[in-house]
Amino acid sequence: MNDNVVPFSSENTDGPAILTENPPPASSGCGFKISRAKLAEILATIKWSVPAKATIPVLSNVLISFADGRLALSGTNIDAHSIIETDVVSRSGGSVTVDARTFSQIVAKLSGEDITVDVRGTSIVVSDGQNETRLDGIPASEFVPVPSAEYVSEFVMSGGQLKVAMSAAIPFASHDHTRYILNSVYMDFAKKALVATDGRRLVVVDAPALSVASTSGVILPIQAAETLAGTLPEAAMVSVALAKSGRYVKFNVAMGTTVYTYISKLVDGNYPNYTQVIPRESPRFSCRVKRQEIGSMLERLLVICNGDKPCVKFNFTLTEVQASAIRSGVGAGDESVLIDGEGTEDGVKVAINPLFILQAAAAWVDDRIEIRLKDDVSPVTLHGEGKLAVVMPVCLE
Repeated sequence: MNDNVVPFSSENTDGPAILTENPPPASSGCGFKISRAKLAEILATIKWSVPAKATIPVLSNVLISFADGRLALSGTNIDAHSIIETDVVSRSGGSVTVDARTFSQIVAKLSGEDITVDVRGTSIVVSDGQNETRLDGIPASEFVPVPSAEYVSEFVMSGGQLKVAMSAAIPFASHDHTRYILNSVYMDFAKKALVATDGRRLVVVDAPALSVASTSGVILPIQAAETLAGTLPEAAMVSVALAKSGRYVKFNVAMGTTVYTYISKLVDGNYPNYTQVIPRESPRFSCRVKRQEIGSMLERLLVICNGDKPCVKFNFTLTEVQASAIRSGVGAGDESVLIDGEGTEDGVKVAINPLFILQAAAAWVDDRIEIRLKDDVSPVTLHGEGKLAVVMPVCLE
């Protein structure tokens, strides 16, 4: 385990020690001093967990809690909590909540290298030495507490690897909130992979570090996956722990004196047996194509066919793939790129939503993508290093 990573244990179950269910009330003369750039960076991370439209006023706020030279900022949407602790110069101790976005904007507009934040009742005064702004807030006692759970340390992987894997899986997840099981990324511990599907396409991304003996897998809400992909530092190691109750997962990153903790509620239910849709028989045709070339071609064709149901017709031959798109009232496009094909000399014709291939190509880093096909109605598979995508063809009338 990386020495810079703070491991999880059953002794630390309630988040950072200075965050409690009943934070200490602010006293007169309490506050802290911190680098403006550092505070801006922390708030940018915390805002990922703050809902844009909160049903409860306090959910729009960030919890500011400080004592004994340590500051903790926390944001939540009830289902997930982001907490960042760091060293500061503090006077006494206290806590309060203020609007996260307003606080972040004020910090961004200040010009000094360091700023001071003074807590006065349920308000804070932010100053860079020349400019001063007061923000009114809500008592810290109204903030949603970090869920109490007993965690077991499971595995450690690099933030960069987890970001890349999450970024490759996210576009394939369903964003239909009525299909909550598919509105997620599945962490398949048995196969050491991240999986996402919306019923029309599927992606399986290898993640060798996902080694957990206690369960076969957990379902991570899509918002949690997006937060992790957007906020995890690439250079740091991430320690991942599961709650014994099976309801929560905790991600922990330590960089020097700064500790980032992200806790998310897991989706309750059984993930579909995705392996059933992965073709097992040998394809009639396969080819290798340059990722950037097919991506550029499809981006141009998408300009023509973009709409509710974009569709591109492909004709794969041994030496090239011809692609065409047409849309009434807009126009038509015909393009082709060279490929290295194998299989039937007749090739294969198939219609596919171009977005499915574009999203796979954008998230992958391979120079070439291997495409395997059987016919115009069977699933199409895309293969890259450590990644597999399955795409259902478009049925044409």
